[in-house]
Amino acid sequence: MIKRATRNSPWEAPTNLGAPVNTSYVDGGSVSSDGLELYFGSDRPGGYGGLDFYVSKRATRNDPWGPAVNLGPAVNSPGDESTPVLSPDGLLLVFANGTRPGGYGSGDLWMTRRASRSGDWEPPVNLGPMVNGPNFEFLPCFAPDGSALYIDRGDNSTYIYSQWKAPILPIVDFNGDETVDIEDLLTLIEHWGQADPQCDIGPYAWGDGKIDANDLEVLMNHWGEEILDPASVAYWRLDETEGTVAAGSVGTTSGTLMGGPLWQPAGGKTGGALQFDGSDDFVMTEFVWNPTGNPYSVFAWVQGGAPGQVILSQKDGVNWLMAKAGTGALTTDLKGGLGGKSLSSSVVITDGQWHRVGFVRDGTSRILYVDGVEVARDTQSGIAGSTNGLFIGAGSKLGAGTFWSGLIDEVRIYSRAVQP
Repeated sequence: MIKRATRNSPWEAPTNLGAPVNTSYVDGGSVSSDGLELYFGSDRPGGYGGLDFYVSKRATRNDPWGPAVNLGPAVNSPGDESTPVLSPDGLLLVFANGTRPGGYGSGDLWMTRRASRSGDWEPPVNLGPMVNGPNFEFLPCFAPDGSALYIDRGDNSTYIYSQWKAPILPIVDFNGDETVDIEDLLTLIEHWGQADPQCDIGPYAWGDGKIDANDLEVLMNHWGEEILDPASVAYWRLDETEGTVAAGSVGTTSGTLMGGPLWQPAGGKTGGALQFDGSDDFVMTEFVWNPTGNPYSVFAWVQGGAPGQVILSQKDGVNWLMAKAGTGALTTDLKGGLGGKSLSSSVVITDGQWHRVGFVRDGTSRILYVDGVEVARDTQSGIAGSTNGLFIGAGSKLGAGTFWSGLIDEVRIYSRAVQP
C-alpha cells in the first residue's frame, strides 16, 4: 500500500499489507471511499474457482486490515474473477471474467450490487453489449463522481489494448417513450419510499436503495428532455421513404428488407411504418441480442396481422413476439430449454387496431404487455439463448403462415426491464 498525508503531499514508501491480505497470488485491489474495505482477487485455498474475490475490513483508517473473507458462491464462479473496482458509494463492484455464461467476448465486465454497505452482494450481471464486445474488456475504473466507467479493451492475440470511457447515465425515461414528463413523475411518486431499481436514479445513476428526494432531483434535472434510452440495444424507427435498408437508431443495427415490404411514410403510429404482405416480406438483421441471462425488453407497434403470424423472431431460434395460432392473442416462445412452455395472453392483437406489444424479462419472470397493460406473467428459471440475427415480420424458420400481413413500427430492444 502507498499513501500520502494530503493530496499535495509526496507519496510515502510502500508498506506490505501483511498475511491477512497477501498470499501466493493477489489480483487487483479496490478500497472503499471510507478506507475501511479492501476488495481483491486471490487463488488461496478454499475458494470456488481459480481466482475468487475476498474482502478485508478494518474499524478505522489507522487499524490493520482484518482477515480476508471470501465473497461466496453468489459472486464467485468456477472461473477467474479479476480486477475488482468499487463504485464511489460502495454499492457496486465491477470486475472482469472471461468464462461466465452469457458473455459477449473473450473477456467481459460484470457487476454485482448491494442495497447497503452492510447488505449482501447480489449475483453478478453482465454489463451488456453497449460495454462488452467480441474481444477483451478488463481493468475497470470509476470516475470519482460516478459519471463514467473507464475500461481497457483489446485483443489478447495481439496484446494491443486501448482505454475507453463508458458514460454512466441515469434512466430517467421510465416508460421508454423518449420523453421525461408527467408519466415518469407519476411512476416515481407511485414508488416513493420503496426500493424499486427502475426509479432509483439518485444520487448516483444506480441509486441508493430507496426512492426519495435524491431521485426526484435527478428526474427534474431532465424534465421535458427528449431522451434515447441509454439501455437501448436496438431501435428501428421504420420511418424511411425508400430503399432496402431499415436504419437502426442505435449502434450499427440496420436491417435489410427482404421480399419487398413497402414503406408507408405517413402510415405509422409515429411517423412512417413498414407494410408486410404476409407472403414473403421480412427484415433481416445481424446479431443484436442473446435472450438468455440478463434482464431485457422488446416492444413494437403493430397493426393487422393474423393468427400464427410473427412480429419478431431470431433466425433458427424462437419467435419472440407473435399472434397465437387460432386466436391471434399475443404470445412469446422465449422459454427455457426443451421443457419450457410458451407464454400466451388472452388479448387479441390482430383486430386491425394499432397495438404496442411487448415482452419483458426481469431476471425471473416473463411478462407480456399490450398497450401498456400487463396481460400475462409467469416465472421461468432460464431462457434458451441464441446468437443469430433477427427477423422482423417473419417466423424464425421463415415458414409459410408466419409472415406478418400488416404494419410494424418502432421496434425496440432494451437491456433492462421496462415498465410501460
